[in-house]
Amino acid sequence: MPGGQTPKELTPDSGRKLFGLQLRKARQQRGLSMDTFIEEFVGRTRTPISKASLGRIERGEYLAQPVLPSLLDRFFETDNELFVDMYDLACVEAVPQQYKLRSNLEREAVAIKAYGGTVIPGLLQTEEYARELFRAWRPGDEGWSETQGILRRKRQARLSSEDPPLLSVLVDETVLTRQIGTPEVMRTQLEFVLSMVDTPTCEIHMVPAGLGAHGLLGGTLILMTTPKGQTYAYEEAISTGTLVEAPERVQHLERHWDRLWGRSLSPMETARFLKKALEAFP
Repeated sequence: MPGGQTPKELTPDSGRKLFGLQLRKARQQRGLSMDTFIEEFVGRTRTPISKASLGRIERGEYLAQPVLPSLLDRFFETDNELFVDMYDLACVEAVPQQYKLRSNLEREAVAIKAYGGTVIPGLLQTEEYARELFRAWRPGDEGWSETQGILRRKRQARLSSEDPPLLSVLVDETVLTRQIGTPEVMRTQLEFVLSMVDTPTCEIHMVPAGLGAHGLLGGTLILMTTPKGQTYAYEEAISTGTLVEAPERVQHLERHWDRLWGRSLSPMETARFLKKALEAFP
């Protein structure tokens, strides 16, 4: 440290800070400065990390990227996946309480039906599109935005796993034409949606604006079916989310979703619209 200063000790009062503290201790026990650690770590793992990012992680300001914990366990030859376990704890803590039940059900679901009436549903958001939304919600809080982005990518990893859910998505036309971020951000987002319109495990239908009023208008809905055949609904507003478990209420919402699915554009028609919409974002 410059001037012989000792790094400020962290108080590990959260999983994120505990992860950072253990990383700093492991590095210092090896006698590695931050610069030397980065040089050796990148050389052995081929995974880039900047000194600024390393500092933020060690201070417990940001969550590490999902790829980092297992690489740290191998680099430091830790027992029992120490960094992986601490990272999992930090991720659990970072999810607000009202979203934890939703997250658990989403991880287990064999089928997911989603409706996005205001923005692209989270499972289909690109990194930059999501970051623009997070920054709009908490302006100036880059640490929070970065953490939310990491959690979002962990959710999305399920879609490319060996056992992905069957994903069916309804998206309002206005969502696909409302620019979020720069034209480049929006173009990348629409290109990703286009790539997912009709795959073996994902189907996307656009709800045309001319359809008028419908039972899901003005909200966001996720329907999750577990391996046991139970379906749960999750309704989300700007800053709140409600898990719906009562069977009669879930059936009511699912009927609205199914009716809208039948009245929306097919994947082929949706793809045609997306290709046209992309022309507005060169």
